[in-house]
Amino acid sequence: LGSLTAAGDIKVTDGTGGISVQDIAANAGGANITVSSTGSGANITLGSISGGSVDSGLGNVTLNAGGALSSGNASISAGSISLAAGSGLLSFGGALDATSGALSLSNSGGGIKTGALTASGALSLSAAGTVNTGAIQAASVDAQNSGGVAVYGDITSPGLVNVATKGANL
Repeated sequence: LGSLTAAGDIKVTDGTGGISVQDIAANAGGANITVSSTGSGANITLGSISGGSVDSGLGNVTLNAGGALSSGNASISAGSISLAAGSGLLSFGGALDATSGALSLSNSGGGIKTGALTASGALSLSAAGTVNTGAIQAASVDAQNSGGVAVYGDITSPGLVNVATKGANL
């Protein structure tokens, strides 16, 4: 797809194939963006993700891929953010900022690579492969990986910080 722009919520789904969208903009305060393609190996590739209004940013951003999930250097700022991949790499080069809630990153079949991660609520990260993130700032941090080296930027939290890796170096 080319660019998607709406004056409200945006939802893009595909049950078996992949999804590629150039840019997504949900231009209403509290608007939600959902992109889901859960078929085995169904990859999602995105350009920029933006929206909200002068008075209120995006509500929730949920991206769920059966395969890899990627966006070059796109940053996301929304109330809460949930990103999940089933294989391959979950890769966002820009910052991810959950301004009023949780930030969740999960890859059950591969690694995670991101820029800075910020959440006013809890941050959870789970990967079956290598992890490489920028700085992390959240109310609490639970970061787990089980299949490769984990490299995190500076971690700052007033709450519990639980970082673990199985089978490789931290």
